[in-house]
Formats: sequence, structure tokens, C-alpha cells
Amino acid sequence: MDPEHPWIRGVRQLERTNPLPGWSAADWLVFIDLCHEILATCGDQLAAMGWDENSVFGLDPVRPRFVLDRPSLAHLLLLRPGAGIMAISAERIVIEFAGVRYVMDRGAVNPAALAAWRHTPPTMS
Repeated sequence: MDPEHPWIRGVRQLERTNPLPGWSAADWLVFIDLCHEILATCGDQLAAMGWDENSVFGLDPVRPRFVLDRPSLAHLLLLRPGAGIMAISAERIVIEFAGVRYVMDRGAVNPAALAAWRHTPPTMS
């Protein structure tokens, strides 16, 4: 993925911010690591297939740690430690966790989700 792609810049921005409200420092670092993993393993593929930043990296705009009823890919992976992305298409992503496959349909992410870097967290000093 191009180092200047907006998703890459957004995740780099997360590294320089304090955890969003409701997040422990440890969980915030795990979330950022998951974002990096998504970018490294399938970021180009997701972008080429038209997935948007909110569907991939979105969090609730009012309570970012709150789990949306239809979470983004990054938040879903955070909720299922050890889950793996099994398949990606323009219409859905299939992840597997503990032998069970979950299907995340495009457009099924809560429309209120906002890419994590679009929140306005305090910056680390």
C-alpha cells in the first residue's frame, strides 16, 4: 500500500494520540496493531474492492470503546482475539474464530461508525 494512502496516514496518526475515551492504553495499542495488520495483509485488496475507512477502521463517534451493533472489521477483530480473515470480496469479508466463520457484509457496518483517526483525541505530549 502506498505510504501516503489515507489509511496509512490515519493509522500513523493513531500512534501519536492518547487512547480514545473508554479505552485502556493496552487495548488502544492492540487496536492500533490490528489496524497495522489489516493494512499489511489486505489493505490494498480492501481499498481496491471499494471498502471504505469507516467499514474497516470505524468506531462509535460518541463512545469509541462502545461496541456498535455492527462493528467495523478492526473492532470485530479486536473482539475476537486470534480471529483470521479467511476471504475478502467486494461484498463481504469472512473471518474465522474458534472454528466458526463470521460474515461481515459490505454496508452492514453501523453507519454511525467513524474511522478511528477521524475522532478528536488528545495528542500525546
